[in-house]
Parts: sequence; structure tokens; C-alpha cells
Amino acid sequence: MMPLDALEKAQIKEQLEATLNETCTIKQRTKVNAGTGPTTTESERATGVACRRASEFKAEEGAVAGQTRSQEWITLTLLVDQEIEATDRVVFDSDGRTYEAVRLLSTSHQFACRRVLCRAV
Repeated sequence: MMPLDALEKAQIKEQLEATLNETCTIKQRTKVNAGTGPTTTESERATGVACRRASEFKAEEGAVAGQTRSQEWITLTLLVDQEIEATDRVVFDSDGRTYEAVRLLSTSHQFACRRVLCRAV
């Protein structure tokens, strides 16, 4: 298999971007030891990020006050060169829904996209 040249890579990226039908803000979370104990701060890693979310499943969790809680999970698709780490927060521009990046599913640069498993927060 021959490696892709720059033109082929640009064409693949352009085709992928056409399928990324949403935008989001990626927020980096950092734990800081303050005088009153550890706290978590957020800073914007990137805004207006082209992305696509695909609903994965809703997992049932333990009962709280007699009610069963469910947890929503999604797969987030980004361009491969978009930086994101597990524990980052993803806020969708369209509806303000917030998810936490849990696991990077594919990060190889041989692919044009990066997929991330996220859960609703």
C-alpha cells in the first residue's frame, strides 16, 4: 500500500469535514492545589471545533432515592489534528450539552479522524 500524498490527504480531510455537522468547545480540566485543598479549573482548549456526535447507549446506574439513573454515552468524531485528552469537557454549541472525554478510541495519524468516547455530565 502506497502512502497518501498531500493532495489525497487534503481531499480526505475535506470530505470528512463535510460530515462533521456540529461545532463544540473543548475545555481542558486541571487540578490545582489551593490553600483550601485541591480544586479543578477549566480553560478553553479550542472553540468552534468541527465535530459529530453519535449516540452510543444509556447505561443504567444504581438507584438513587428509589429512582434508577441512566448515563448517556456518545462517540465524538473530530479531525485527527484536534487536540483532546481524557477528562477534557466537550460543550456542544447547538444545545449546550456537556460531556466528559473518557477514552480516546483512535488516535493514529493514518486516519483522518479521531474518535473519543464521552459521557454526559
